[in-house]
Amino acid sequence: MTTTFSCLLTAKANVSPIEGTVSNTTIDAQGPGSNASVQITGADNSFVSFGTQIGQFGTNDFTVTFWVQTTESYRYFDLAGNRTAGSHGNFFCIRMTGKHESRPAGIISAEVDQDQNGTNYIGVESKTAGFNDGKWHHIAVVRKGASLTLYVDGVVSGNTTGKGVANIANGHPFKLGRSLVGVHDKFAANARYSGLRVYDTALNDSDISSLFSGITSPPKTQTEVKTKQIIGQIVVNADESTLSDQGIKTTPDAATFALNIAKYFVGENKGKFHVLSNNFGLTGASLEQTMTKAGHTWTKGMNIPINLETLQKYDGIFIGGDLVENQVLIEYVKNGGKVYLCAGTGKGGAQVEANNWNTFLAAFGLKIQGIYNAITGNIAVNNPNHPLFAEVKTLYQNNGNFITDLQTDSQLNQIILAHSSGKGLIGTAEFVKPSAPKSPA
Repeated sequence: MTTTFSCLLTAKANVSPIEGTVSNTTIDAQGPGSNASVQITGADNSFVSFGTQIGQFGTNDFTVTFWVQTTESYRYFDLAGNRTAGSHGNFFCIRMTGKHESRPAGIISAEVDQDQNGTNYIGVESKTAGFNDGKWHHIAVVRKGASLTLYVDGVVSGNTTGKGVANIANGHPFKLGRSLVGVHDKFAANARYSGLRVYDTALNDSDISSLFSGITSPPKTQTEVKTKQIIGQIVVNADESTLSDQGIKTTPDAATFALNIAKYFVGENKGKFHVLSNNFGLTGASLEQTMTKAGHTWTKGMNIPINLETLQKYDGIFIGGDLVENQVLIEYVKNGGKVYLCAGTGKGGAQVEANNWNTFLAAFGLKIQGIYNAITGNIAVNNPNHPLFAEVKTLYQNNGNFITDLQTDSQLNQIILAHSSGKGLIGTAEFVKPSAPKSPA
């Protein structure tokens, strides 16, 4: 199965390859024309991210076009963009209505906004509705100066001119299929996408019509954006206590966090998880009940062969304290395994504990520090938009090991929860297998 999703980028005369990241999706070759398509499942962790390499338009003219096919019925959902606010903020987004209480289903809209005060805000929507009919539709949004024009299936469907030009440079990733807002508990649409193209110029009516009909691909300067299929994932927590009986009792949000980990690993599916540890932070009754009540299979114990063949029987493993051969863990993740690792167990002391896991973690851009941090108590979550922290406001920690991001320029590994000092408490890492570039049609 191919893991290539074609996208053409035109940026002045400079052309360079860009890699997007695919999470929990299906890619096939059945988009319009000869384009591949990507299926977003509607799960919170299903999306295509192009990072900040596109979408940071500033005050420049631009054009964004793509094909979309959906029957999504949720009241209001994002199709593409980098929106981070439910109301005014700094963003560009393309959205569609589902079964909305006051508007027809299948209305497409596009918005640009500069700040929380709505400075230079422009919103435009399609003149007709019903575009969530399960058919392929071509969407194009063109900004030229202070004007924003929406095209659907090759023709103008709406146009608005604002008072000024919104400066869109919010530093957030441009995504297909997942809203960073997540309002009304819906983070992603169930939709298929194909033929994404981004231009740093305002295309005209003829250009858009040609893209829709497939006659040409203006302008001439093009480059392909490749995608990478996420197959392995890691969540590392500075401390063991978060998911312990005490941690869940102290901060009930910890149970929600546990379920978010499961969803992060397997989406909406029911997972088969194994605790490869005797540590109290992972073997407690509260965590087991949380997982099994949600329909997941939850087993525990060190009495299984620790090799790739055995670990691959599980969707994810939970480890901490008891050493697991690092090379086996590396191969497990590189072959699609999911790992939750908790530090701060006191096993052998802070430096020994760090040494026990850092070969594994360093292979994916993370590191545990060899000193305990003396942080105890409920920690406020300062990254509410991450899917691991949906409906999670606080988590318990008790003298864990800080986490370091070794590759801060990579989108694949990051600190997602930091202490007020800026040091890491929870981090994630993802492993991908990039496909060979496919020539765009």
